[in-house]
Amino acid sequence: MSLRRAARASLALCLTGAVGVACNALIGLGDATVIAADAASDAGEEGLLPFTPPPFISFAGASYVGAYAGATPPTTPQFGESYQPSAGSWIEIATPGAVPLCAPALGVLGDGKLLLAGGGPDGQCFDNGKTTNAVQIYDPSSNTWAATKPMIHARDQAVAATLANGNVIVVGGCAGGCDGPSALGEVVATVGLTAEIFDQDAGTWTATGSLTHLRAAGPGVTVLADGRVLVCGGSDGFSTTYAECEIYSPSSNKWSATGSMSEPEETLTEKPPVLLASGRVLFVHGDAAHPPEVFDPSVGAWSPTGPLVTPRDNGARFVALSDGRALVLGGGDPTGSCQILASVEIYDPRTNDWASAGAMNVPRSGFAAGVLPGGTVLVAGGCSAVSATCTCTTTESSAEIYDPMTATSVATGSMTMPQSSEFPMQQY
Repeated sequence: MSLRRAARASLALCLTGAVGVACNALIGLGDATVIAADAASDAGEEGLLPFTPPPFISFAGASYVGAYAGATPPTTPQFGESYQPSAGSWIEIATPGAVPLCAPALGVLGDGKLLLAGGGPDGQCFDNGKTTNAVQIYDPSSNTWAATKPMIHARDQAVAATLANGNVIVVGGCAGGCDGPSALGEVVATVGLTAEIFDQDAGTWTATGSLTHLRAAGPGVTVLADGRVLVCGGSDGFSTTYAECEIYSPSSNKWSATGSMSEPEETLTEKPPVLLASGRVLFVHGDAAHPPEVFDPSVGAWSPTGPLVTPRDNGARFVALSDGRALVLGGGDPTGSCQILASVEIYDPRTNDWASAGAMNVPRSGFAAGVLPGGTVLVAGGCSAVSATCTCTTTESSAEIYDPMTATSVATGSMTMPQSSEFPMQQY
């Protein structure tokens, strides 16, 4: 098997999020490696190993103003910040125009650029007739955005993922909120069953086959080690929440059903599944009643892991390590105590169990997290203190680097603004 690699300069984004200014994402935009295998037998059905995003495998965001909340956007919205590992500092990222968007899809292209697709203009997801199909691409080398060809469908709350060849797939979503219609006159019953792929070389969009379920809001999207795409959970945007999963095959351009999770989940965009080094997929429900579970693509089935040491809510963050293990960091106590956690746990697939692994310097919920070159984990922002009614009283601008080998954390440069969010939308 021969491999080809393409390296790029380092850059990470901490994207602003749900209400006002909030950090809901940390995405790598540099040091990307695109790996393709010559023989299909080496990499599974599609003959491609998954795109490895640059250099942080972390969360892509839902929006930078008003996502899911219909909030009034700030006078000068900040799109995001870039962490420079060599300097240990952050710089502001250019905004993609004067009008903020609500819940666009966000993905990293194979050439290291960022794709921003759809969303509701003026920070509005729920006003009928506003959701757009417009698309912009961010070039980190010039810190600029440029328009490209629009999507086939106008979407908000859709989820994007990077395919093995560096193209980006956008899955489901609502249309003008889930009540609709969008600016194209479409409604969720049409848009939520569709997915489309942006070709980074041709600059064009191509529709996939129809999804098996209406994935209007909250699904988890994971690109598997064989190049296929796993989609699980989410809802129809109204009253139906799914445990069901399905898989997209690039070779057939079709979706097919696979094994379901043990429990319906409509918040996988808040706690995205993570792809382990083994090729399996880990999903953490977070509550004591439902242990985490692992999906095995070779048999199309989920199986439980041991329970978390400490249950934690959707404000926790999950990252996969290159040695096959995975971390869960921070979050809130799901029992209603309003406690914000600093503790870290590590999952070992050899024992299929979780163990305590030290703590962050600062308790955090709704923060950004991503793996740095060398295997340490950058965490930034989040809510660190709440009132007796669980309302956030302290939002962090601080950042730190956690080392899973020593279970210790050291401070690094702070962001330019305090940021936190409930809504990281997609893991890269």
